Amino acid sequence: MSSADKWSTIFSYASDYVISFSLIVVAEIIGHMTPQAQPFFIDNPSLMYPFKDPETFSNGDVVLLCAIVPVIVIFLTSFLLPKRSWSRKWWDSQCGLLGLVIAFAINMFITNSLKTVVGKPRPDILARCNPTGQIARFKLATIANCLQTDQGFLYEGFRSFPSGHSSNALTGMTFLSLYLAGQLQAFDQRGHSWKLFVVFAPLLLGFIIAGSRVNDARHHAFDVTVGSLLGIVVGSLVFRQFFPAPWDSKQQGRAYAPRLVRFNPLFMFASGTSLYVDLESQPVDDRFFTEDLRWKIDDIPS
Repeated sequence: MSSADKWSTIFSYASDYVISFSLIVVAEIIGHMTPQAQPFFIDNPSLMYPFKDPETFSNGDVVLLCAIVPVIVIFLTSFLLPKRSWSRKWWDSQCGLLGLVIAFAINMFITNSLKTVVGKPRPDILARCNPTGQIARFKLATIANCLQTDQGFLYEGFRSFPSGHSSNALTGMTFLSLYLAGQLQAFDQRGHSWKLFVVFAPLLLGFIIAGSRVNDARHHAFDVTVGSLLGIVVGSLVFRQFFPAPWDSKQQGRAYAPRLVRFNPLFMFASGTSLYVDLESQPVDDRFFTEDLRWKIDDIPS
């Protein structure tokens, strides 16, 4: 593998990180935009919950439990597994890290976009709003009827759908559960019950975080359900971009082979890009790796 090919391949994956983190920044910007504020009924019992402070799980707790901890677990699992080369362990952990970053980027962008566009009132919106007493029964109130002077606190009450805690928690926990299932070969038809407990533990934590949003009166049950489903779908689809199905015992949870970038100066000069060779159809085995972290290119069909 030429030096140019090697650096082109590395750059192709670095660009994935750049794109993903850029999408996360865009998602955060959208999340801080003023949401559409739906009108609401002041006599709606589902909107009369008190504002609970502190929350059961803060935003920092979700980042720690559903993003940082999965990264640590992925690296520990990858490097502690026996009978695999160090380059294979590095590659599996790299795919796990990149997959998590992409999954969170996609989920955050979708979740924050929906929150801003939909503008659904939270169950504690009346406690945030402190509406005037001049609204007739069965008449819709608007944000103009609120006496709350803290505009940030007030508008945050219109971000109920979907639940961000739920979608982020289930994104990270679904990805981690699938990763553990593949690495531990939980579905190898050997009946090791402890593997299933390990695999389902992250999902349990994700659902506990999601359920706490109903208990905290931050979201309606429907918001939590949709957020959870969104996280599960995103986490599952992104996982399958990098890893085979966890029940595929032949692959033993090993990540797909790296995509390779053939360096072609003439092609790059003409098109401004590099030529990708898709190797996902190649068998997922260790012939692409050596102990010194170099890929064996000679064995790969052109």
